[in-house]
Amino acid sequence: MLAAVVALCGAGPARAAALFDHPRTPQQLVDSVLAGVAGKMAATRVLTGRFVQHRQISGLPRPLVSSGDFQLARDAGITWRTHKPFESELVLAPDGMTLRSGGTEQRLSSTEQPALQAALGLLFAMFAMDLDRLDAAFELFGQAQDGSWQLGLRPRAGGLAQVFTSAVITGSAQVDRIELSSDGGDSTVIEFSGVVAQLGR
Repeated sequence: MLAAVVALCGAGPARAAALFDHPRTPQQLVDSVLAGVAGKMAATRVLTGRFVQHRQISGLPRPLVSSGDFQLARDAGITWRTHKPFESELVLAPDGMTLRSGGTEQRLSSTEQPALQAALGLLFAMFAMDLDRLDAAFELFGQAQDGSWQLGLRPRAGGLAQVFTSAVITGSAQVDRIELSSDGGDSTVIEFSGVVAQLGR
């Protein structure tokens, strides 16, 4: 389910590979890699912005490209609107998931699919740098260079390891890019722009 939600190039392959040579604890990330931005990101209540997604599927000559806008609200959930190549809207809320596309609507409740709650929490944790929550699900890696930072995630044993083998989150003042890779050679890169954060208490 997380793959369906997230599947919704900045750093080069060499730098991404080197990232996983630098294991970190949450505190080490706060003190070094994310120093100066971790506090603000953790205080984020709402994020809005635009995205461009490149999804490379093994066997296809070119990636599938889509674009749109999004809103992430800590208490309300995630709204992911695709405008190109066609209109659709995915809403992931605490009570379930709704997909609207082509005049139809599909809904799946959290009661039917309990993994939705976990997916929502992990997605927001990636944007808000909730390192303790991420540490519970992933091995953490990190490095900083020239005003930007990278956070690497490798799923610990469990269901997430069947969804993707690694994630690389790149940012400066906030998250600018997320890349997911799988064993089969598939990958998804999502680049963000015009991101506005609303802080809360």
